[in-house]
Amino acid sequence: MKESIKNAFECVGQVYEEVSLLLQDFDTSLTDDGFECLHKTTIATQDLSRNIDSPRRWLARFAGRYYGLIEQEVKNPLLFVNVMFADANQQAMEPVLVLGWVRAFEQEKTFGSS
Repeated sequence: MKESIKNAFECVGQVYEEVSLLLQDFDTSLTDDGFECLHKTTIATQDLSRNIDSPRRWLARFAGRYYGLIEQEVKNPLLFVNVMFADANQQAMEPVLVLGWVRAFEQEKTFGSS
């Protein structure tokens, strides 16, 4: 294997290790604030492929963690921490940290009078 290819894979491994440590720091901090990670020791990813025809999708586009309040059965709001490695077209980019929350609202059902 050429040295440059070996170095490229080594760099990807180092980035993944640093992102893992960053996400674990968020786990600790958010747990202290009353949140729990909803998927324990795994990371959230999307669009990973094992298909021979989709080699760009063999690597994770992002790594993420999702959190809900420990005391609530229905996790609302839902917090997330993602580190993006590629855009929607699987083009590599400088890693970007994305933090946010989603809050679900129950929609009141109304019916016409009869």
